Amino acid sequence: TMKVVALWFDRLLLLLLPYLIAPPYMALSQAEASGDRPLRVLVVGAGSISREFSLRHFTQSSTGTVVAGIVDLDESKARELAADVGSAQAGAKVRDADNNKYRAAAQQRRGAPVPHFTSLDVALGEGTCGGEGDEGIDIVYIGTTPNSHLGLVEAALNRGKHVLLEKPIAATRKDADAIVAAAEHAYPNLVVGMNIGMRYNEALIEMKRRILEAKELGPSSSSKLQATLKTHFAQWPREWQIQPWCAGRMEGGPLREVGTHFFSALLEFSGAHDELHSSAVSKPVTARIRANVSYPENGGSDASQQLCETSASGEIVMAGGAPPPG
Repeated sequence: TMKVVALWFDRLLLLLLPYLIAPPYMALSQAEASGDRPLRVLVVGAGSISREFSLRHFTQSSTGTVVAGIVDLDESKARELAADVGSAQAGAKVRDADNNKYRAAAQQRRGAPVPHFTSLDVALGEGTCGGEGDEGIDIVYIGTTPNSHLGLVEAALNRGKHVLLEKPIAATRKDADAIVAAAEHAYPNLVVGMNIGMRYNEALIEMKRRILEAKELGPSSSSKLQATLKTHFAQWPREWQIQPWCAGRMEGGPLREVGTHFFSALLEFSGAHDELHSSAVSKPVTARIRANVSYPENGGSDASQQLCETSASGEIVMAGGAPPPG
């Protein structure tokens, strides 16, 4: 038996709030390196996404960065990823287990592991990862569960570090508002970037070009863009992401984990994302949001035991459509 309830507006706002924060490249480009050395990144979280970023993206050849340490509450996971990163930095090849980029690992052990910790405060206080000078941390990358984001963002900013934060921004609207406030207070000395990978999808970039630049759907000031999106997962959480939090209503679910990407695409197609970051005035992005979400009957009154949504249908109408040319 399914209970259909109105979609929490908080959850939809959590999809929108990342666009009030700087895009991810700003956290990398505005972090000031010392001399010609690469920007040093402290990776917080040793799960699937952090593994991909540590081994594939936080490299000097890819982004002009280098992983300087790993933090995870589970020391064994932190140690394992630290060893893989150290091996890769020493020249070991990185492979994707079962063709899955989230299971990337070094093919052989080489060199020394990068430092690993079970506490962000300890990591930023150690001479090998924190402090001043060439051995300091430039950026803290946060790839942990949504409920932990606020405390980690505040801790990193308080230590004078730029932040690259994984989506979703937080588990609650209150935490999301606090992160936005902290980012605004720290800027421009420090930048908080939100990682929305869909922004760099080649198909999305081409669609945006056709809509906003080539105007294949007509003049952007008058065009009416309608799109229907249907998604289906054979299982949730996905097989590479089997974690209790991801299956739970408090922090997980496909609307948070995947819906963020598609809302990002909607902002790109409408031009709203570019308009937000080119204007000092906050403007409404959506004119109307309505949806129904289906949840399983389970878990009783204990929110921590309630499972995430099993289906959702709804409509989002953008405010004003694409901005006029010029």
